[in-house]
Amino acid sequence: MENSLQKAILKTLVYADIFDYPLNFQETCQFLITPRKTRPVLVNQVLGQLDAGLIGQKQGFYFLKDREKIVNLRKRRQKWSQEKMKIAQRLVGRLKLIPWLRMIGLSGTLAMENSDANDDIDFLIIASSGRLWLTRFFLILLLELFGTRRKPGQLGAKNKICPNIFLDEETLEIPKNQRNLFTAHEICQIKVLWEKKGMFEKFLNENCWVENFLANAVPDWELSVRNQKPKAKNHFLFFWEKIGLIPEKIAYGLQIWYMRKRKTREKVGFHQAFFHPRDLSEWVLEKYQKKCRELLISIN
Repeated sequence: MENSLQKAILKTLVYADIFDYPLNFQETCQFLITPRKTRPVLVNQVLGQLDAGLIGQKQGFYFLKDREKIVNLRKRRQKWSQEKMKIAQRLVGRLKLIPWLRMIGLSGTLAMENSDANDDIDFLIIASSGRLWLTRFFLILLLELFGTRRKPGQLGAKNKICPNIFLDEETLEIPKNQRNLFTAHEICQIKVLWEKKGMFEKFLNENCWVENFLANAVPDWELSVRNQKPKAKNHFLFFWEKIGLIPEKIAYGLQIWYMRKRKTREKVGFHQAFFHPRDLSEWVLEKYQKKCRELLISIN
């Protein structure tokens, strides 16, 4: 048990090191790379037994050997991130007026308070059923009016808003071909800026596969809603939802037509849209596996 937990802790520090991010004790437990729930007392015990030639500790943070410089970097990034969060929170007060919006969450490095000064602000958006593209249309329109939208390919996008993930509330499950450690981390580190009807709980419930990578990162309350039965549909409301799909399909068609010459590696569909022109997951996972091999860690 101790040997496997040592490996899990080292893997966790390796992954964080890719982002120049030292972990405190709570984060080491929360983001421990393991498919089994592990008690903090065990993590604390094994941390104290790890070879000092492999890891270091400074000011309450843990990191790989000879990487203590990232502690000060984290503190600088935390200050920059807090400024960006204030900008995001001010915008949310306006954006949440869009009637079909169900959740706005911070994703990416900002969710971990690890943004550089010139970074943009990544949003994950959840819309009501059958209203993803209408929601996106009005959200982009408002961001343009406020002068806060990061345009595709734009350089110098400091503090600009980049809404790069859109999900329909009835299609929250991440596709199987995107389920890996990187995506699990992105999901578990999301910070909710605003939500309606317990949407974040529902989102985690639909993506319980993340436990295969980060068992400790899934809140206990999420487990309690996993087996709840869906509510029966009101037939009258169902009829009006179907009628409402007409403007939604028009909004979808127009936006897809507008994006046709600009589309690169984005994954776009009627119920989900991932606007990531650069897929970082492959690069991050390759680097993670290489570092694990260098430390003779089994990644199986």
